[in-house]
Amino acid sequence: MSKTLLCLSGWAQKYDGLEIVFANSSIKNSYKINSLDYSKTNSVDKLFLELKENADCEIAMGWSLGGQILIRAIASNIINPKLLILLASPFQMLKDYRINSGMPQELYKKISNMLDSNSSDMLKEFLTLISMNDRNAKEIIKNLAVDEKNFICIKFWYEELCRFSCFDLDMSQMPPILYFHGSGDVVVNINQKDYFQKYCPNFKSIVYDKCGHAPHLSRLNEIRQAIEDEIKILQL
Repeated sequence: MSKTLLCLSGWAQKYDGLEIVFANSSIKNSYKINSLDYSKTNSVDKLFLELKENADCEIAMGWSLGGQILIRAIASNIINPKLLILLASPFQMLKDYRINSGMPQELYKKISNMLDSNSSDMLKEFLTLISMNDRNAKEIIKNLAVDEKNFICIKFWYEELCRFSCFDLDMSQMPPILYFHGSGDVVVNINQKDYFQKYCPNFKSIVYDKCGHAPHLSRLNEIRQAIEDEIKILQL
């Protein structure tokens, strides 16, 4: 099995939480699924060194922050996948003069303060936000588990998520992107996908109604099939 599919999960989530997408899938027969745990470190440079050791991947898939990290690694020529799969990833998390569909500064500061004062309660509340507006909310909650091992790293990656912007990269150099999002997402606004559409030359999006911030849990079978179809189209 020579081909590799690299996975980075969402902020404060189980590092191997995306592997459910490939369970009982033909993809698992052809690809080694490699899930990296970026929450172990509070250094982008250290993570990028680890990514360099896993650079030989044909496909990379990231959920939310995980997708944003993959974009940064591709732009830095650390990894060079032939297909990038994004699950509800933000183009830019914070609202400013460049993007109107981001998180307001006031909310960013409130969450940052909550992480400092009562991280556990805040992370539990985040699970509710992930499943909000989803027709399968109860099932999604059952399949989510907050990773609370290291609050220092969790806070670090929250700050990185909110600090970074794809506007600072040359997005024209991205590989083909297959992007999944839920129209009811309250964590990453659905309009964020329009910026990927504008700045990425080979971008395909699939949006699900009555779906929140975890499309891979809400629409597992549809997403699995869409990925299998894209692999065939690109002959990967």
